[in-house]
Amino acid sequence: IYNEVVSDLLDTTRFNLAVHDSGHGVVIDNLSRVQVHSAEEAILLLKRGLEGRQTGATRVNQHSSRSHCLFGCQLELSVQEGGIPS
Repeated sequence: IYNEVVSDLLDTTRFNLAVHDSGHGVVIDNLSRVQVHSAEEAILLLKRGLEGRQTGATRVNQHSSRSHCLFGCQLELSVQEGGIPS
């Protein structure tokens, strides 16, 4: 979120995205959804998104944030035959 404009940091062609309350929480339409299979993949994806954040110098901080970044995570667990998580 920069200058009140919501953008997708994983897909720079998606910007000025709509934000609304779904009744179950705040939703941002058309954000990228990426499936990962490990914590390491999730961290790499988060780092990739953070590279696109707007920053700039202020009198107090050389690399002050000019934006806010939101990161959502949805976990799914499937159980194989015999009750062993996969």
